[in-house]
Formats: sequence, C-alpha cells, structure tokens
Amino acid sequence: MQKPLGHHWLVEVTEAPFDILNQVQEIHSLMDMAVQHLNVEVLHTQFHEFSPQGVTGFFLLKESHLSIHTWPEKQYAAIDLFTCGEKMNIQPFITLLKQCFQTQKVEVSYVPRGVITSTSKKVITKGE
Repeated sequence: MQKPLGHHWLVEVTEAPFDILNQVQEIHSLMDMAVQHLNVEVLHTQFHEFSPQGVTGFFLLKESHLSIHTWPEKQYAAIDLFTCGEKMNIQPFITLLKQCFQTQKVEVSYVPRGVITSTSKKVITKGE
C-alpha cells in the first residue's frame, strides 16, 4: 500500500453549549490549546464572529491547516485537521475538545490523502 502524503481528520462536535460555540474569543482560546496538544507549528490564524451567531476560524500550519466552523443554534461545530508527513496521535486533541466543548458527542472520520487506488471513491467533476 502506498504511504499517504497527508492525513485528514473530520471532526463533528454535537450537543455543545450555545454560549461556548458563539464566542470568538472562547473558540480561539480553545483552538490555541488544541494546537499545543497536536505539537504543530502555527504560521497564521484568522477568526471571525458572525451576526447573529456563529464563529469560523483557521490556523495555517507549517504542517497544513486546522479550521473550525460553529453553528451555535444547532449545538454543532465542524473541525477540519489536515497534516502532511507522519500520522499523529490525535487522541489528546479529541479529549481536549470533549472537555472544552462540554460534550461527549465528538465523532472523528479519517481520510488518508494522496493515496489513489482503484477502490478510491469517484469524485464527480464539472461536466460529468
């Protein structure tokens, strides 16, 4: 099997309190702590608070990126972590997310990137 070029984790946080998901400073601080648990190098960050609710944030990492998008009214956050190089242990990151978002409802999907096989999912492109 071909070694992946990157590792992509899609994290679904549900049943999190509205007040946590709706505060840009809270989300930024939480993600700062999470980045420390991942032991990655941050090159740049950008966060935005929407009106009437919701937060989006992005960490440009030397290793790739980490992003978050929240829907407080749905008690939901989507987190996207993509890294290149060696696969990392993200369990401490997930444990921290559960604690900070005050929920046990955190689901993680993993997608190896850069591994193309005959059984890879077909992606529909424009014009097909």
